[in-house]
Amino acid sequence: MSSPIFRSTANDRARCALAVVGIFAAGASHADEPRSAAAHQHGTIAIEIAVEGGEIQMALYAPGADIVGFEHTPSTDADKQAVENARAILSDPFALFGLPDAAGCAVEHASVSITAETAGSDDHDHDHDHEEGHDHAHEQKKDHDHAHEDDDHAHGDHDHGEAHFEFIAEYHLECADIGAVDALTLRIFEQFPNSQTLNFTILGESGATAVSAERGQTSLTVDFGG
Repeated sequence: MSSPIFRSTANDRARCALAVVGIFAAGASHADEPRSAAAHQHGTIAIEIAVEGGEIQMALYAPGADIVGFEHTPSTDADKQAVENARAILSDPFALFGLPDAAGCAVEHASVSITAETAGSDDHDHDHDHEEGHDHAHEQKKDHDHAHEDDDHAHGDHDHGEAHFEFIAEYHLECADIGAVDALTLRIFEQFPNSQTLNFTILGESGATAVSAERGQTSLTVDFGG
């Protein structure tokens, strides 16, 4: 039975993605494309940012291993406390990303949820990709099937049927001077030592930009217009 600490479903990922790109749905042609940035990959956190006027919408997707160091269902008091501590940190976007004071940004909304998936379930993303990607190539090679399943899971240390989870955070900021936002201070690496890479997708009125930041990098140059 899943832990009550998992209060969300896999639909949260789609809901958050729609929330971020929704304000540009009429004019952003890439909104209908599959969002690969948030694929479950250890060491990598995906962040989507949409900017319009003085508003900043953000959605963050992070594997449990990056945030709390494990992905099994929390069972001990220590595990549960680690998850709650992480939830508290993720609830404050300014604990993760610093914005210039001159921009006058304030948090209007912040929410954190957890999505749990079960390895080997019918709706698991990796299993689905495996079925479509290989079709009939290995139908008669039963010994190879299991090897490919392990490859598709990437993290490989999850037993069949074992749950792993992802943190999803959603933020809405209002800024007095969006043009003053020329960089993000990356505090997230200090908060979560297991995180190695941040994959950003930034959507503004002039289009979309994809950029990455690696551990050790303290800031990210951005152009939010304004």
